Amino acid sequence: MSSLSAANAKFTLDLLPHLGEAAGNVFYSPVSITSALAMLYLGAKGNTARQIEKVGNLDKCKSLKSGNVHQQFQKFLTELNKPSDAYKLEIANRIYGEKKFRFLQEYLDGLKKFYLANVESLDFRNAPEESRKKINSWVESQTNGRWRGYCFLLLLLLLFCFVL
Repeated sequence: MSSLSAANAKFTLDLLPHLGEAAGNVFYSPVSITSALAMLYLGAKGNTARQIEKVGNLDKCKSLKSGNVHQQFQKFLTELNKPSDAYKLEIANRIYGEKKFRFLQEYLDGLKKFYLANVESLDFRNAPEESRKKINSWVESQTNGRWRGYCFLLLLLLLFCFVL
C-alpha cells in the first residue's frame, strides 16, 4: 500500500494550491477525491485512463499496474472502515448516473468489489429536484443526519469536474 500512499500524498499536495485559490477556508477529503478518481479509472480506457493515471500520480508508481490499483484501494478502504474503540470512521461511496446511460456489468461488479460502491440511476434531466433530494437523503443516512443539505453541492462539483 506504500505506493498508493505515496501517489495519494503527491496528488493531495498538488491539488491543495488549486483549491486554495478560492477565497475563505477550504475543507476537502483527499481520500474521497482519490477514491472518486480511482472509481473513474476503473471504467476508463485509452487517453482518459492515461490522464487519470497522470493526475493521480499513478503513472509514477511501478507497483500500481492496472488491477493492482483497485486491489490496493480495496485494502485501504477496508482498513479505514474497520471498527475501532478509539474512533468511528466510515467511508461511503456511491455513483449517481443519468438514467439514460447504461453501465457495463463488469464496471458495476468492480465498484462493489473494490470500492464498496453502487451505482444508482437518476433522472437528472427531467427530475433534478427529486434527484437532489434522493442524493441528500442518502448522504444524511450515511452520516447519521450530520450533513444535511451540504453534500449535493459537493457531489455536483465532483460531477462537474469529472464530466469535463
